[in-house]
Amino acid sequence: MKGLQRVCLFLAIIFSLTFFLSSNVVKADVLEEISAKSAILVDANTGQVLFEKNSHDKAYPASVTKIMTLLLTMEAIKSGKLNLDDKITITADSAKIEGTKLFLDAGEVRTVEDLVYGVAVESGNDASNALGVHIGGSLSGFVDMMNERASQLGMNDTHFANTHGLHEENHYTSAYDVALMSRALLKHEEILKYSNTWMIDVYVGKNNHIKRTLANTNKLIRKGNVDGLKTGYTIEAGHCISATGKENELRVISVIMGGKDAQTRFDEAEKLLNHGFSRYQAAVPARAGDIIATANVYKSKSGYVGATISQDIYQLVEKGHDSNFTLEAILDDDLVAPLNKGDVIGKIKVSIGNNEITNVNAICSEDVPKSSFLDYLKTITKTVI
Repeated sequence: MKGLQRVCLFLAIIFSLTFFLSSNVVKADVLEEISAKSAILVDANTGQVLFEKNSHDKAYPASVTKIMTLLLTMEAIKSGKLNLDDKITITADSAKIEGTKLFLDAGEVRTVEDLVYGVAVESGNDASNALGVHIGGSLSGFVDMMNERASQLGMNDTHFANTHGLHEENHYTSAYDVALMSRALLKHEEILKYSNTWMIDVYVGKNNHIKRTLANTNKLIRKGNVDGLKTGYTIEAGHCISATGKENELRVISVIMGGKDAQTRFDEAEKLLNHGFSRYQAAVPARAGDIIATANVYKSKSGYVGATISQDIYQLVEKGHDSNFTLEAILDDDLVAPLNKGDVIGKIKVSIGNNEITNVNAICSEDVPKSSFLDYLKTITKTVI
């Protein structure tokens, strides 16, 4: 970027918020209150670790596995490869799976949405396998997709062997990796429609003649701001959960692996969520589309363009210290029309005091066409007059 023009905007953005960018974990006395074999609390937006206990230890995930199954399903829907009303024929292998299930029959036809409800609410192993076969072409193909996506997410402690989490020795993960895939799934906000459903009636069977009332396995969703995400249990895994909730702008994820019983799992996950909400909150100094500054544009009709941002500027702040955010626009001073909406024209720097917290691209808020000869004549005429 040549000849940068520094446009400093000391905005009156004074938050009665707290600031302390912290990667520190919680004090030892809180750590001692978590009896699970491993656990983690993270900010869903940034991934910042707010608490951890043995978070990279190998753990069997049980049905928490289905977070990855749901993630690949949501990604297939977003890409257009899959639609919620697509019909899936249940295979014999999917129908005969053991453990928790919807009791789907071989040859039965269900929609993608039916199966998503079955996975997210009932934790149905047959529904999970059915989605896997349809998306991956086969169970082995889908498991390969699961492991590939895990690698892309940086889930270095993880290897998947099935879609559902029934115990296999080479099917394992960690609390940290569960948080990673939970964050990825939560980028698809529509998943909360399913994970936050307490009870729903569904019909199964080849003739749609069997009515079943599904009750969510995650009892925390009945508590205030908790709206997901997935529970799990096997003898080998113990009681597991990835729980998430949102308070104002702050969404946190707590993961419990190897809990000693179901209620303790819920209690400890809730304790971590409440710790996050009591100690932290989210600040949004600027939102996508806000005009932060203006930049001169040569050979344009208007002579300038607004500098904005493509997504919210989000900062995790800790309660207890008042703070003022400063936004500084550092814009190119030799911009020439034409420009397109979204073109990068500089940087927006976010600071507290003298400390730069982050910086993001400044982009054109709108198209800036090049001036025509007629525009030049009008400008000259106005000047003469």
